[in-house]
Parts: sequence; C-alpha cells; structure tokens
Amino acid sequence: MDIFDEIRRIQEEMDRMFNSIYARPSLPSKRSIRPFNYREPLLDVIDKGKEILVQAELPGVNKEDIEIDLDEDTLTIKASKKKLITEEKEGYFYQERGYAGYYRTVPLPTKVDPDRVKAKYNNGVLEIVLPKLSEEPSKKKIKVE
Repeated sequence: MDIFDEIRRIQEEMDRMFNSIYARPSLPSKRSIRPFNYREPLLDVIDKGKEILVQAELPGVNKEDIEIDLDEDTLTIKASKKKLITEEKEGYFYQERGYAGYYRTVPLPTKVDPDRVKAKYNNGVLEIVLPKLSEEPSKKKIKVE
C-alpha cells in the first residue's frame, strides 16, 4: 500500500463520518430546499381514517403571513416573520430589517381532495384537515358477448 492509497482511505473515512453527521432521514417524496434563516416547525401528521390532520407549531407569526401549498401528495407550509428595528438619535439613524420564519415540506401518505382542505390558526398552532380522496371501487356490469 502506497501513500496515495492511504490518503484515499482516510478521505473515504472522513466522507463517511461527515455524511453520517449531516445525513437526514430521506422520505420518498419531493423535498424543497428550505430558505435561508427559516426553521422547520414542529409537526404532527395524524391519519384519522377519512382525513389526514396536520398540526404545525408556528409561534410568533400572524395568520396573514402563512402560506400553504398542496401539490398532489406534498404539503408545503411557509410562514414569515418580519422584523423592523429603527433607532434615531441626533446625527444618527439606524434601521435594520430581518426576515425569518418557518418552512416545511411534508410528504402525504395518500392523495387528498384539494377542494375540501381546511386550515385554521389559533395560539401559534396551525391545524390543516386534508380529506382523503375516496378510492372506492365502482361497480360495473360487464356484458358477455
């Protein structure tokens, strides 16, 4: 074994080590990249039989600043918090704007009916009710020829 094989072995070991530290559990769905300065909200996804209930903790945001997008089997929740700090003194003016918030993409376990989705926000908790699409087999008579 020469020096280059040893360097390659060390590099592979370091890659494996860093990948295990930063690896996130992957879900079999589309995942979006979270915007800078946004955190993932705490979330519960509950299957209630005919509907899916999603509860997300979004403290400190106004209901007008929450966006919910539904795309086939993926739910995206985005909530923005805007902050404006202004300080004025004689011969001195300081102004700072900050943006932060929450962003989370949630793979849904089944297809839902987008026309019947309901969402409400109360005391920092967003609750989304997603009725499942009924996939009951339809009865059909078949004529014998």
